[in-house]
Amino acid sequence: MISKTKTQIVGGYNRKEDDSIVWAYDKYHHMLLNMAIKLTNNSANSIDYVAEGYLKLMENRKHLKNINEIRSFLINTIRNKISNDLKHKEWEEMQSAEMKMEHEIIDEEFETSHSMAVFEQLVAGSIEQLKPKHREIFKMHYYDRLTNAEIASKKNIPEQTVANVKTIVHKKLSLQGEKSKNYLIRKLFNLFI
Repeated sequence: MISKTKTQIVGGYNRKEDDSIVWAYDKYHHMLLNMAIKLTNNSANSIDYVAEGYLKLMENRKHLKNINEIRSFLINTIRNKISNDLKHKEWEEMQSAEMKMEHEIIDEEFETSHSMAVFEQLVAGSIEQLKPKHREIFKMHYYDRLTNAEIASKKNIPEQTVANVKTIVHKKLSLQGEKSKNYLIRKLFNLFI
């Protein structure tokens, strides 16, 4: 390539002569590639970013006044492209994380509601399997929230009998809860009784 002055190079660029792009490539490519690598930490992508910068330079063909404007155009074009891509990538990662979190919440809600339904069925079934006297005392204590003394008074039985029945029911329901393979149901049984 014949040596040209900076004014000739800028003039050639403004007249859409390709040798001015070749000159800009030879002059700035190494510097632009290093800049892109520092910004992206990725050599392969950096090569693409620099190539895109030169393509934009060829496409735009703005009227430039001096060599520094060519250099500035390339730097700004490449920097903006990298910045936009990183923002887009961060946005996509954030969207992906939000979607994953929503799916986890839905799965957790389903598991909880399913476990609660199973738990309620197991408790109802377990209560129905109790002797009628035990079932009645259990319901008075756990559902009506009556004390041992209040139950004893209503049933006209000793308070110790109420305590003994509650212990028996507690053991039976605990065993029923332990049979469950579902951790949440076992925990709910332990909390319930």
